[in-house]
Amino acid sequence: TLSNKKALAIQFKKIFKNITKIVGCVKCQRCKLHAKVFIHGIGTALKILLTNSENYDWLSRDDIVALVNTLFQLSESLDYTQHFLYN
Repeated sequence: TLSNKKALAIQFKKIFKNITKIVGCVKCQRCKLHAKVFIHGIGTALKILLTNSENYDWLSRDDIVALVNTLFQLSESLDYTQHFLYN
């Protein structure tokens, strides 16, 4: 239902703020950047899943780039996992 989606969205928002605070403490700028882009991509995917509308005009260019980058990282991880399991 709509109220469940709103409650879930609020819960995820709190979790993402906590993760972002933790990532902010990382010294390596490259690691920090990759983590923030990954978190942004996961957040965008969740926003898409929790949105009732079929109109995605609210997606920014940054949202789309982060989502595609995150999907690429996840697919690479699955590829590496498959390689290690079967070789």
